[in-house]
Amino acid sequence: MTSATTVSQMIAHKFGGSSVADPQRIGRVVDILLERDERQVVVVSAMRGVTDALIDATHAAASDGSAGEQRWHAMANELERKHLDAATVLLGASSSTTHEELRDGFVELRELLHAQSRIGAVSPDLLKLIAGLGESWSSRLVDATLRARGADSQRLDAREVLVVEPSDLGATVHWHESAQRLAEILPEPSKHTIVPGFVARTKDGRVTNLGRN
Repeated sequence: MTSATTVSQMIAHKFGGSSVADPQRIGRVVDILLERDERQVVVVSAMRGVTDALIDATHAAASDGSAGEQRWHAMANELERKHLDAATVLLGASSSTTHEELRDGFVELRELLHAQSRIGAVSPDLLKLIAGLGESWSSRLVDATLRARGADSQRLDAREVLVVEPSDLGATVHWHESAQRLAEILPEPSKHTIVPGFVARTKDGRVTNLGRN
């Protein structure tokens, strides 16, 4: 599903996990974006099932014993394979840079899961950080596919722009500070600006997320 809103001659699109579930559907998302003659900001969810898998891996890392360790390692390996295979399908011979970026992301994931395994009980801050990694990976795939097809595209990390205050009722956005950061980081948007959904940062710099659904 996709929705659109006009803001200052820019169209905002949001694609959920089912829309970027696999490389074929990511390719269709790119087709839709290229068919439209407009300047776009495109917010993408993680590939379908990835956020749940990241949450499960975090809980596995928090459990005692070798079984939990084997489980989170296996889950990290499967998620890495899923995203590297998608990059290969989407980008073919030009996938090497994206493969390198994705591998760096999975090095980060394994380091975070290892840290969680040393802590024991699930760390709320680590859980939020890990749960939002899927959007980072999927947004890289969409951006790289657009650029491979000759589009003027760039990726904007929402964690560097969107400032929120988490609460029991959901995250409250600090619009003024967020707008200032956006102006500094992205003074002139590309025709396609690809943004990971779900993720943000608190005023004191901690990575957080906007909550599920």
